[in-house]
Amino acid sequence: MPPRRNIRDEDWERLRPIIRELYLEEDRSLKDVLLILGTFHSFYPSKAQLEWKLKQWHLTKNMGVMDWKYVGNEIHRRKCRGKESKVYLSGIPLRTKAVERGISRYCYETAIEKAMHPEPPVPEDQPLLVCTPAAQEMNLPSRLDNIPWLLSRRLIEGNYV
Repeated sequence: MPPRRNIRDEDWERLRPIIRELYLEEDRSLKDVLLILGTFHSFYPSKAQLEWKLKQWHLTKNMGVMDWKYVGNEIHRRKCRGKESKVYLSGIPLRTKAVERGISRYCYETAIEKAMHPEPPVPEDQPLLVCTPAAQEMNLPSRLDNIPWLLSRRLIEGNYV
């Protein structure tokens, strides 16, 4: 099979938001992303080219063992201070169940490991964030035309229908 041609950086940057949305926000596979890019955007990178760009852009869906150990340590440290924690990977919030499963799977340490490695290092190449979750959104009314203040304003202005 002949090698694929080089794709200009401008073309990659033009489609970067679309690739990010498809791969991370919609959680599509690489195969699906390649198919959509070819079908709707006439952009035909190879799978290896797409993987390389995702790695360059630090857009990842998965974490390694040391990353999970760091997350588990951070969550434990924050819980001791009475803080809740939310984990973001590549800017996408991870579900609480997924975080709990990852921590239970990868964060078990024996007494010897605890003595040897007191704290896991901060992942440098991983777009990982552990922070306090955002405040709950207020429940806004679904209809705004029946709010008393707006009704009285319309009456005063003479625009009541």
